[in-house]
Amino acid sequence: MRTYINWVVPTSLSILLLGLCLPAEGDIIVEYQPGPVGGKDANVRYYGGTVDDTYNYGVNADLRVRAHPAVRYHGFIEFDLDDFSYEADDIQSVKLSLKSCYSYNGAKSGNVGISVYQVTENWIEGVEDGAVPTDGGVTYNNQPSYNSTAKATITVPSTITSGQAAGGGVWHGWDSTALTDLVKGWVAGTTSNYGLMVRFTAPDDTTYQPYHIYRLSDYTGGDSDRPKLEITVIPEPGSICLLLSGVAAIAATCWFRRRRSAK
Repeated sequence: MRTYINWVVPTSLSILLLGLCLPAEGDIIVEYQPGPVGGKDANVRYYGGTVDDTYNYGVNADLRVRAHPAVRYHGFIEFDLDDFSYEADDIQSVKLSLKSCYSYNGAKSGNVGISVYQVTENWIEGVEDGAVPTDGGVTYNNQPSYNSTAKATITVPSTITSGQAAGGGVWHGWDSTALTDLVKGWVAGTTSNYGLMVRFTAPDDTTYQPYHIYRLSDYTGGDSDRPKLEITVIPEPGSICLLLSGVAAIAATCWFRRRRSAK
């Protein structure tokens, strides 16, 4: 977890000490971007009802999102927020970002929707990379249930007409009021955190469309390319007042001590 503090102080700043507040504008961005050890994410794959449907891809470095009548991919991501130190009401916005590394359109064209959905039951990441799991790792056949209403959706343009092309290292980001409210529920403890599912916008899962590949937490080619969840918070003004009161008290104590020493 990384925290960035971005305070923007307005020109009409007024500082009133000893019990009054500092009217300032700004935000704090708490970023989660775990690696192979702390990350939890996995692909699942449908391959026409074959044994591949029982394979786990828990340590695969890529998340594939593909819609096709016979071969389909989607993925699951879960962020551990146990060390999040702010209140749910302090959260202003949430953004999930995935690094696109490759795209393939299979002679298809047009814009496609990719959505994130709330997962509603527990799942195990697993330790396989295309094999039947022995630890209960997630597969297409045992994948967890999810809420069918998308929490956030992006439209990805398909600019190529045939063949394949590199994704160009583009970041795709999902943010919405619904996603923010979901994370607020996780933090408040009113909603269980089982993570998110990333897939083509339902019900287009079986329609042949261009597909995309994103980096996952097991990617070792660069830490900054892994999935990240950014939570923007603005603490209650009372915490700023408390801080200023403390600073004022310390300053007053030092002033009185200096006065006494001068005598």
